[in-house]
Amino acid sequence: MAARILSLLVLLAALAIGFWVVFLRDPMPPLRTGDSADGPFRFLDWVRENDFDAAGAGKIVDVDRLVFDREASKTRITRTEDVGSMTIEDAALAVSVDGNRARVYISVDREASEINTIFVRLKGEGTVDIARLGWHARADGRRFSSRGAMPLVRVEHEPDLYMFSLVTNPNWIGRIEEVFVQFGTLAGDEVELSSITLSRVPLSARWLELERRESLTGRVSIDGDTRESVLVAPPARIDGVFTPEPGAVLEFGYAVLPSAWRTPGDAVRFRVLATPLESAEDDAESETELFTADLDPARIIEDRAWHFARVELSDYVGRETNVSLVTERIAPDGGAASGGAARDAADEIPAVFASPTVHVPRHADDPPNILLVSLDTLRADRLGSQGHPVATSPVLDRFARESVQFRAAVSHAASTGPSHMSLFTSLHPTVHGVISQSSRLSSEVITMAEIFHDAGYATEAITNGGYIRGQLGFDQGFDTYLDRKYNVENESGRIDEMVDRAVASLERHQDRPFLLFLHSYEIHAPYCPIEPYAEMFESGYEGPLNDCVDADMIDELNHGCVGCGELTEDNYMSRPPTARDVEHVNRLYDAGIRQTDHAIGRLLATLDRLDLARNTVVVFFSDHGEDLGDHLDIGRHAHSLYEEIVHVPLLLRWPAVARAPRVIEAPTALMDLLPTFVEILDLPTEAEFQGLSIAATLRGGDEDPTYATLPIYSENFRHGSAIRMAMRRGDDKLIHTRTDEVFAGQDVEWDSPRMEGMYPGVELYDLARDAAERDDLAENDAPKRDAMKATLDAHFTEQRARAVTAVKVELSPGMVKRLQKLGYLRDGEVPDESGDDESESGEDER
Repeated sequence: MAARILSLLVLLAALAIGFWVVFLRDPMPPLRTGDSADGPFRFLDWVRENDFDAAGAGKIVDVDRLVFDREASKTRITRTEDVGSMTIEDAALAVSVDGNRARVYISVDREASEINTIFVRLKGEGTVDIARLGWHARADGRRFSSRGAMPLVRVEHEPDLYMFSLVTNPNWIGRIEEVFVQFGTLAGDEVELSSITLSRVPLSARWLELERRESLTGRVSIDGDTRESVLVAPPARIDGVFTPEPGAVLEFGYAVLPSAWRTPGDAVRFRVLATPLESAEDDAESETELFTADLDPARIIEDRAWHFARVELSDYVGRETNVSLVTERIAPDGGAASGGAARDAADEIPAVFASPTVHVPRHADDPPNILLVSLDTLRADRLGSQGHPVATSPVLDRFARESVQFRAAVSHAASTGPSHMSLFTSLHPTVHGVISQSSRLSSEVITMAEIFHDAGYATEAITNGGYIRGQLGFDQGFDTYLDRKYNVENESGRIDEMVDRAVASLERHQDRPFLLFLHSYEIHAPYCPIEPYAEMFESGYEGPLNDCVDADMIDELNHGCVGCGELTEDNYMSRPPTARDVEHVNRLYDAGIRQTDHAIGRLLATLDRLDLARNTVVVFFSDHGEDLGDHLDIGRHAHSLYEEIVHVPLLLRWPAVARAPRVIEAPTALMDLLPTFVEILDLPTEAEFQGLSIAATLRGGDEDPTYATLPIYSENFRHGSAIRMAMRRGDDKLIHTRTDEVFAGQDVEWDSPRMEGMYPGVELYDLARDAAERDDLAENDAPKRDAMKATLDAHFTEQRARAVTAVKVELSPGMVKRLQKLGYLRDGEVPDESGDDESESGEDER
């Protein structure tokens, strides 16, 4: 009885303190977690699972709505430019575009400070998607303007609704006199303008209502570094109640997002507070500050970045404790904020905590870490462990001698995005649908990162973006996803920098299970190795190519007009590359491998230094290889499925499972890795895989002879469909270049230079005696050819029936330029689009 009374008193005290915290001390109600569960304690999980109203700040307030009835239009529509005709019907303004800058001006009489977002409802064709908005205002006796018309942004979840955010626009000041909508350039277009709404949109409403987030959590990015975060716009707090175990620590990132960097205002103070619940009756004295830091990115350049902290919870072990993540507004000098909590919610500062997680140090029985390293465009036959006579890879060769080496590993695609996504989902490219630069993985597909995240792992990716950028769905399941621009001109994102970032990640996560994915474009074109690696492999070349062979030079090589600059049909093959030119490209490629190999040595040394090597699964692989004059191309990979493209390195070191180094000769698919991890680690998941587990092989059992003869499929793509498909079964390989039926009705000029070598047809090779694929057996062995083609065609038909619809994404001009530098897009080329009928996918198949 006494125990029950004591429990009741403690509960009442806790409720009293909660009432004081919510209603008396802080204008935003705290977020309260429940009891802690096994594994890491993630604040974000609770926030996602519980809806809440951030003190009313999540509401959009309409300040004025300009509708177009006949009476209002007499005063609202002040003038027009290059508009053919205007009519008003059903409260909508119908406009006929009659020139190259069709504008409708509408009078407004509002203070700029009242409004931070404009919504426009538009219908029409042609020019609607490029509609723009501008305004004129007056302040202090002077006239201000938007300095031209700026693009409206479509609100994805609501048809015909566009918006323009004014939060950081320096010209939205004073008293707004008029706004104008500009409709584009195509004469004869008809556009319907239904309304213009001038609104106050608080930051939390932008996250919740406009971005359709389930809670105030989501992915936010600073300089390409995207992190799972929770919006904690000051003044705000998140409370988590749990009982720390011995050694428990709280790790988190914190930042002010870029939208608040331009306009000076209040700074933000980030704090972590702890209150043992048994001391709840004396909260003012028992609440202890464990961490504090101030950020003022509008004034301090160094504050425009992610920051990280680690807080020890040793003083609270075994005690039920409330840990609070708190943000406050402060003046730039550290004093009280000028507006403080009384500021309008629309002026919220976008302060976030990134992946705040409580975990305990690693136990001996914890599952192993997973380190995946993708060395983009690395051919298997250019490693010493695979017989290359040149010393390109001493570090990886040494690693191979300590590992399981899959001598015949096969990639499922000839390009970066589809291949990587097949590894992460264990689905064929045609099924997962991420086959172009503008297709994003459907959220219904479960990824490797999601499986490990749900199992309690810290998940982080450090990539060079491009065709593997998070926007395409590769960030799905990663706590942190870095798209670091790879640019040899300014030395950004090169292999040494990427390894530095990976080393920092290993140090940050060394005491908890992690999945770390490291990706580098260093070996990929452009071939620009630094010294001393370049001079180790190439000297004495005096031809027309530079020591940095970029995408333009590669175009010249493949056009057969080296040094021509402008490439036309008339100069095609007028200056073909010499054997020495091709050798120069090969030597620079080898030098890039050696440069990458040296940096990988630092990564492996870090595992040893941190005592992580014995409990970390390390996998080195490549997404595809490179044609270096072997068949169709020089310095390209996406146009063929020969062995120089689809035969990739795969090295795996797993001390607890594969205790003895060995070489696996049987063909192995990259997408077999995920089901292997799931089986060995007994990871719970509802995902269905098309790859097969090779757990028994890793454990040292006899290789299943049936496995060695199962077909492995590869694809490459044009215009959103597979133009080539290949099937390897044992040493037999068939390549089928399909007809123009897969080009979505587009006519294909097979005789054009760009399509050389892409004629429809079937090729058959025996890799055991013809590894270079020079002797096509298709005509000499018709029974085998026809049988394999029938299997391949059936597979292709089945995959299209299972395909999951990918989500279309738009490419920014900057992203197009980056993809051009990597050789994925030629000048003037439009990115491929993809999208197939939605259906189920799964079943065991390679």
